[in-house]
Amino acid sequence: MTGREPEKKNPYYGSKVTWLLLVLVGVALLVVGLTVVADQREIETGTTEQSADSSESLIDTTTVADESGKVKGVLSDSIPWRQFNQALSEIEGESRFAMLFFRSENCAPCDQMESDVFTGAEILEAFEHKVLPVRVETNSNERVEYRGRILSESGLPDIFNISGFPTLMFYDGQTQKFLFTLRGSVEADRLYRIFEYLRARMFENDSVTLQEYISG
Repeated sequence: MTGREPEKKNPYYGSKVTWLLLVLVGVALLVVGLTVVADQREIETGTTEQSADSSESLIDTTTVADESGKVKGVLSDSIPWRQFNQALSEIEGESRFAMLFFRSENCAPCDQMESDVFTGAEILEAFEHKVLPVRVETNSNERVEYRGRILSESGLPDIFNISGFPTLMFYDGQTQKFLFTLRGSVEADRLYRIFEYLRARMFENDSVTLQEYISG
């Protein structure tokens, strides 16, 4: 009886299986690689968003005063704005004052005064105790009363013949009269001198004018 010859392996079949295995391994590695990259991008995105949130938080809450007393990084929301009638009523009969700040939309000098001038440490202190700030906006429909008339806040500039912005107008609670008007931007140092002039009630002394006091 003749022995059976061993079956010969097909070399083509073996190489094909090997090739398929290599392809499967390659696909698996590619999937793993893409997953890792996606996870890494998600981590980086989360870190970036967290950093952005932290930066915004610093901008909103950090208050650092420079040598001039100007507070950096403080939004104009820190200014204790009063409503027109509220301010005039609050200081009625008192030796305190209201500062009306007339402004318009898209007014760069107006924005600059709110962010840089009104946020000075000495100015903010005056706002709390002696000079009440009132923001009057040309696009506001808030109702106010003046001399028995009910009108929108946007109508106040016409009442006081104000056409340019920014403009400051000062009101004396003791005499219940408007004292003077300043048109255009005012620097912080000059504004504080005006506050000193008001506190000392120098406007009652004809020998010293506001311009002389500011320039002195």
